[in-house]
Amino acid sequence: MTDSRNVLVERWAADNGYELLRSEYRMRSQGPFSGAAISERQPVYYVQVRDSAGILRSGWVRFGRRFWGLGWDKVEVRWED
Repeated sequence: MTDSRNVLVERWAADNGYELLRSEYRMRSQGPFSGAAISERQPVYYVQVRDSAGILRSGWVRFGRRFWGLGWDKVEVRWED
């Protein structure tokens, strides 16, 4: 059975022209979103991707809205670079 959260990460990467190399689900208390108001239903992932120019990027991706939870309508990315 495929986790719907993993589908979100894969879809986000493909829609933005990235090759998804790695994704790890992270707890709300980790990363740049830890101090932000965040819902339990907003999954946060640490990702590593390769862009179309071959450049590797790592960062954090948060899906959904605070009050509505899981969804594709809002995605926030914070790159480490």
